[in-house]
Amino acid sequence: MAGQREYSNFLRGGYETREYSDKRRATETMLNSEGVRYRVEGTDIEGRSCRVVFFALPRNAKEYDKWNYRDVQMEMDLVWRVEPEAAGRIEEAVKK
Repeated sequence: MAGQREYSNFLRGGYETREYSDKRRATETMLNSEGVRYRVEGTDIEGRSCRVVFFALPRNAKEYDKWNYRDVQMEMDLVWRVEPEAAGRIEEAVKK
């Protein structure tokens, strides 16, 4: 899976999670050797599910510009891990 090493960085202790006024929570890694930091944001969806978004942010990325660096492959890797059937449906829908 692409991003496996980076994804595992979020599972280690030591990363502070921030909560925003819109109830979104976020954490991010330190810069890696390529000058990229990874950020993950999660939002509770009415207690039924959670929306998770990954970003691969280069050193000079600005907060307002982060959506240009969304890492959809890392998001799909997570879906494959937690809900493989849903991941299959998503990939089939994308092919159409």
